[in-house]
Order: sequence, then structure tokens, then C-alpha cells
Amino acid sequence: MTPLAELARAMFAAAVSAVRPEVLMRQVEFHAGGIRFREDELAPAGRLLLVALGKAAPGLAAAFLTRSLRRPDEVFILAPDGVAAGNEVARFVRRASHPLPDARGVAATEELIATLTALSPADGVVLLLSGGASALLAAPVAGISAEAVTSITKRLLDSGAGIRELNTVRKRLLAASGGRLAASCPAEMMTLAVSDVPGDDLAVIASGPSVPDASDAHGARDVLASHGLAGVFAEVDALLERLVRAAAADTPRCG
Repeated sequence: MTPLAELARAMFAAAVSAVRPEVLMRQVEFHAGGIRFREDELAPAGRLLLVALGKAAPGLAAAFLTRSLRRPDEVFILAPDGVAAGNEVARFVRRASHPLPDARGVAATEELIATLTALSPADGVVLLLSGGASALLAAPVAGISAEAVTSITKRLLDSGAGIRELNTVRKRLLAASGGRLAASCPAEMMTLAVSDVPGDDLAVIASGPSVPDASDAHGARDVLASHGLAGVFAEVDALLERLVRAAAADTPRCG
């Protein structure tokens, strides 16, 4: 092996080691009431829920539960098929398809939204977020079919659309994307995200289910047009037209 190949292998190994769930969780301070991450703290007087979404969800949840001094009252994990889940978290795991969404993702997302909606302001949610959750959170908004979401996702992927373009469209179509997941929850939510996108934009990671959204329907229409998909999906075009005419934000904005 050449010195350059050895260096590349060493760099790769160091990068993988640095983002192992048990290593990442060392950055979180655990105490009897909850957790603290840098200047933010979550110590709810009511119930504590742990939600983990994405490709790293089972590992992140397992590392959290290993270190947490307060046992969550409920654990919800949604991960793609094929991702390993240890015995300590296997019973909490829901599975769904990635990168194309499926009916299992729709059902799991609806279950999660219902769970969060039923919380009170005294409760708290820890959201462990990792890449891939955009496809897993597959429940569509009203007026859009799950089949349309799957079809348009496939066409955009096949056309070479970038992750920001793909998410700009998905945020119009999915009930938990673009800040909607947090907006459905009356309880305080702390998100700890593992970035899989250049620039670490929280609004792009997993389509930003718990952060404000700066994209809009105009941008989504531009994405479809640039990839030759304008007019291909009638229900999507109708939704985007309604959103443009409404001249109001369809996803939560800053503030």
C-alpha cells in the first residue's frame, strides 16, 4: 500500500471513529432531570420522549439510553431497512424504505405526529436526527397522495436533483418536513443532529423537520421546471399553484 493510500485510510477511519454514537454522546451532559448540550437544557417537569430518526437512529438512541440518568417515558425510533439495531433498542424500532418512501413510512410518521400532538407544554422531546429521515417521514400533506410523493422523489433522484432541490420540493409535500414536526408538538423539543450535508445547514438535514424553513413554493416550482417535471404531476402542480396564490408561508419561518 502506498503512503498516500495509507493516509487516506487513516483519515477515513478517524472520521468514522469521530461520529460513532457513543463518541458523539460524550458531548451531551446528562443529569437526573434531563440533558444539557452547550448552552441549551431540556429537563421537563412532565414526560420525556426520545425520538430518533434516520440512518443512525438505532445507534444514537442506544448511546443515549446507555448514558441517560433519566429513563425516557417513551422511545420512538424510525430507521431504514438494513440498519442494525441492538437488543436494547430493537423493540422501539419502526422500519421504512429509503431513499424512496413507502406505506410503512407513512404509517410511522402519522404515529409520530399523533404522539407529539398529544403532549403537553410540560413535556419534553429529545430528537436525535440523522440523514435519510426525509424519505422515512413519508406522510404527505392533505391533497397529496403517497404515490405522488414516491413518484416525484424517484423522478427527481433519476434526474440528478441535488439534496437542496429535492428537499425544497419535499417540504411542500410532506407533513413532517420543513419544521412541521416541531410545529405539531406543544412540548419543548431539543434536536441533536448528525450532519450528512456540506455546510451543515440544519434546514437541509433530513429536510429540517424541527427547524424553520426558508424555501417556498416558488422555489419548488422552479426545481420541477429545471428538471423537466413541470406539468407531470397534476396534484403537485395544483398544490404549488395554491401555495403561490396564497402568498403566505406554508411551512414555519424563523420566529
